[in-house]
Amino acid sequence: MGWIAYEECCVGWLPRIRLFSIFHGRNRNPLETVQPIISSKTTMKKVQATLEFSLHFNQFQGLLPLKTGYYRIWASFSIPRSIPHSMEARIYRTSDGSEQPASISENVLRSCVFKIVDFEQGVRIDDVGIFSIIALLDESKIEETLNALEGKLIFNIYFRQRYLEFKNFEDMDLICSQEATVRFNLHGGIHTHMNVVFDNFSQLSFTIHGLLVVLQPALRSFPDKSSLFKKILPNWWTKTNVPTLESVIFGKAIKKKLAVDGKSSVIEGKYLQHAYRFLSALRSCLLLSYDGFYSYFSSVSETLPSPCKLELENLNMKARLSDLHDKVTEIEDPGDLAEAINASLLELSGELLNLWGTFLQFSLKREMEAFIEEKAREEKIGKLFFSTQHPRQGALTYDEKITQSHKWIYKEVKNSPRDSCSLECPGMDCVVRSPPVIFEDRYLDPNEGLQPICDGDTLIQVLFQNKGEVINREPIWVRYIHPANVSPPAGKQIQEDFRFPQVARPPVQKKDLEKRSSEDDGTHLIVCAHGLGGSHFDLMLVRHYIEAGVTDRDVDFLMSKSNMGPFSFWNIDYLAKNLLNEILNHIEIKKLTVSRISFIGFSLGNIIIRAVLCRPEFEAYLGKLHTFLSFGGPHMGVLYNSSTLLKIGLRCIQLQKSNVSVLQLGFRDHKDPRKTFLYQLSQKAGLEYFRNVVLVGSLQDKMVPYHSARMEMCKGALKSNTLGTVYSEMVRNVLEPVLKNKNCNFVRYDIALDQPNTFKSFIGTAGHTAMITSWQFLEQFFLNAALDYFE
Repeated sequence: MGWIAYEECCVGWLPRIRLFSIFHGRNRNPLETVQPIISSKTTMKKVQATLEFSLHFNQFQGLLPLKTGYYRIWASFSIPRSIPHSMEARIYRTSDGSEQPASISENVLRSCVFKIVDFEQGVRIDDVGIFSIIALLDESKIEETLNALEGKLIFNIYFRQRYLEFKNFEDMDLICSQEATVRFNLHGGIHTHMNVVFDNFSQLSFTIHGLLVVLQPALRSFPDKSSLFKKILPNWWTKTNVPTLESVIFGKAIKKKLAVDGKSSVIEGKYLQHAYRFLSALRSCLLLSYDGFYSYFSSVSETLPSPCKLELENLNMKARLSDLHDKVTEIEDPGDLAEAINASLLELSGELLNLWGTFLQFSLKREMEAFIEEKAREEKIGKLFFSTQHPRQGALTYDEKITQSHKWIYKEVKNSPRDSCSLECPGMDCVVRSPPVIFEDRYLDPNEGLQPICDGDTLIQVLFQNKGEVINREPIWVRYIHPANVSPPAGKQIQEDFRFPQVARPPVQKKDLEKRSSEDDGTHLIVCAHGLGGSHFDLMLVRHYIEAGVTDRDVDFLMSKSNMGPFSFWNIDYLAKNLLNEILNHIEIKKLTVSRISFIGFSLGNIIIRAVLCRPEFEAYLGKLHTFLSFGGPHMGVLYNSSTLLKIGLRCIQLQKSNVSVLQLGFRDHKDPRKTFLYQLSQKAGLEYFRNVVLVGSLQDKMVPYHSARMEMCKGALKSNTLGTVYSEMVRNVLEPVLKNKNCNFVRYDIALDQPNTFKSFIGTAGHTAMITSWQFLEQFFLNAALDYFE
């Protein structure tokens, strides 16, 4: 039975279907059966499902300098071969003005050809393609199959440096690829946004929408070409068995009996019940898709500004389903009943198609694109982020229980089930396998109003109290009071269904600070200093997240180049002079009116920054200091490092007297510890002038000790020897001025990383560099906390 028979069954529905064809830019029927090309050795499937995915290329940009030239992005989509299916791709919209617009070739979406001139300025692509998939499903497992469906999006970037080198725009070189996983949801489909990053540090921003749009009886079989004979002689196996409409709806073993009148035929009750179950199963799935999608579409429309709102007609699908069911059950003739069931399913699918077509037009609005992007960002806020408030003076004391609690919580989080994302790109972050757990320790004055759940509660106890609750709950703020109570309660065991509540940090306190003159009128200068042997590219990803998140202020970045490579092994005091001159020259050359200065350092770069702050030439800028963000900074040197391998490595490096900065970090630049560079630096002013002092460390970082990165006491320093006493004095020298300044916000972070088993992770260097190279960490860190420090 073909499309002509469908027309005869549902004449009133056809105009809307033809309107949908116009929406899609093609003069074809969206329900027509496309010749299948993929199959599997499964039993005969009775349901034919059509899913459509809209892929919108938004913007392309380089996070690091890209080659100037011409680029093109190819995107292909696939679902598992275990599901018999066919696919067809088509262009829905392409950007205007391109000499080579978007196109489709062998079901691959090819964007328009665009040119990159300045890597700091993104290129708007604005191409939209539709991937239409027709799949055969088991009628009893429709919902189960679709909710478990995972698709693969593969992006390829092609490049040519010169325009004249093109041969019909096909002769371009593949330079990098990336793969994303798409997880389908029957209830309303999927609607999300992602910024996918490639190996060359280019970024593609795209939006994807997906929906089940049609469910109907499967009236065409997919040819099975999986056997050896069919692969060798494919032309011998082109003929397939086409099921009849009645065999699909009533069952393959249907048998008709002659009625009493001897003219008409009747069907046994069990076959009728099969038909009613078939109709009920498909209608339920269509209703799930329609209701969820209608609800999503309506909520989005209500959220957008008035000019973008769209009044949607409420069709009351449940009432219509009830009416259709009543009409179908009144039919006695088997042929008419099969046609009626088929027509009712097509009518319901038609309503879904019309709504989908309207949505596709609506999704092209820039406001809609911004809404989807913001929703994707909000979903990441608060995930695996735990914030604890401490008394301010507690920053000076040693408390091993805090570290133990972080380890214990991370272990339980790692072993607990997590909700899967509708869209993710596992290969984008080669540093960590899954999002890290971030622990925030905020040190507040008692007068600042700590917000406990109840006195004496600790972070772990709160987690136990909320066992079994879902992640998306109201934020929990934890007040840390009794260190002795941090250990897991005795006898408590984590059950398999343990789900960690979302523990969000409290907002940054709004203090009545004395406003500095011209603060809002000038430029916020952010200086980034790399680590030992590094370069100005090392903190580019950090810069990217700040630039993307801070949009209401004039921000200028200085990516330091004055101490790159082997120069970073020189005396730290000399390196500080280089950085200071670089800052002053940058301000003079760009003629900046600086209202704020923030510093971001990685590893050794943090010590160089602190050495700059106490130089007389910088004194004029002390009143403009805003945020000091330290990633893995060896503020207390590399004393009490737990890694034997790195101790040996550092000792070997220190044997070379030319490696002065390494000697200084190891307190080997003077026989008297109190005359070493780091000790004397601790006695000088600097950090207390900042509004925010933010320290990031990790227990998995074996290059820089955890306690050194977080400027805190450690167990080894408690011993009553000279070096331990010196270490304790350094901690107090640095922190006491910071803690006494009530206008200075002091925060420590601990990140727990799920790293792959590599040599670098084994020796601990991967845990050190992950702070500035892991996309998952940086995105989570800045969305949840760090952007506030640069507002």
